[in-house]
Amino acid sequence: TAQCSVTGKVTQIARLHDKLKGVDGASTMGASLVCFNKDADESYNLKQSRNSAVSEEVAFKYYTALQYLLSDRQRKLKIGDATTVFWAEKMDCAYTDIFKCMLNNPDEMEEEGINEDLETVEKVKTILKDGSQGIYNDVGLDINTKFYILGLSPNAGRLSVRFFYRDSFGNFCDQIKQHYDDMGIYGGPKGKAHIKVWSLLNATISSKSRDKKVTPLLGGAVASFIFTGDQYPQVIFNQTIIRVKA
Repeated sequence: TAQCSVTGKVTQIARLHDKLKGVDGASTMGASLVCFNKDADESYNLKQSRNSAVSEEVAFKYYTALQYLLSDRQRKLKIGDATTVFWAEKMDCAYTDIFKCMLNNPDEMEEEGINEDLETVEKVKTILKDGSQGIYNDVGLDINTKFYILGLSPNAGRLSVRFFYRDSFGNFCDQIKQHYDDMGIYGGPKGKAHIKVWSLLNATISSKSRDKKVTPLLGGAVASFIFTGDQYPQVIFNQTIIRVKA
């Protein structure tokens, strides 16, 4: 019995946390988000998961919710090595549909024959043209709705939180639009072509590489720029130039 670090209530602390499945690169048997098994990590002789005081109730709730997200293809995508899940505070699935479609880029999805709800595609095109204020005026979605993005990466038998962002839905939409504007290439087949996030990352590795693995920290660094407006990581420029010269 101890104080739960999430709720602040004194209650029964979970000894073990269930293993999550659905993170690319992690064990097919599942991997733990919270677990300790080395003497150096077991402060005050608190073993296994009790070194991270989370109540049994909270452990069950976060596991159930996160496993649901990891099992839902509409709320999951890959950024670098990070399996990324996202959700809105409101129940309307339009928020997550628009977010995923924005990162997939509707123009390239049409070229590649990827099926997407036409209404969602039109909303995304409005955002890429006029920003989030456009869908607020035309569709009535609440751009102030809280939105969350979580990136998980495999780390031995555990999961690492590569990134976690929370902001209003409108701000995230505007940041992604800004990313596409910054990365826009003029003079392409359609006059202006956008570069997908994974195309940007894949440009840093050899086309002849067998494992096709992007440097683990690079995906998180690029996500940080897109979702917060930070600078692009210098390493992505260096690695891309190296590939061009090669």
